[in-house]
Amino acid sequence: MCKGKAPKSKLLRFVCLAGEVLWDKEQKLPGRGAYVHGKPGCMALLMQPGIWERALHLSAGSLSAAKLHGALSEAWKQLVRT
Repeated sequence: MCKGKAPKSKLLRFVCLAGEVLWDKEQKLPGRGAYVHGKPGCMALLMQPGIWERALHLSAGSLSAAKLHGALSEAWKQLVRT
């Protein structure tokens, strides 16, 4: 998460529900959200160790790379189409 500023409507929101990171396309899912720009450089930052745990206030090591990759892939595919 690059810490850059943008209107909430221009950012992607991700949440953690039942141990899964989900892309909150409509920005309405419950729980703490992590917001990120849809730019390739910002998306690449998301695979750094511990970034999700800090952003979503989770315990260290609680998310696997495979789970994260699925959520990011879904969001990226949608961004590329638009």
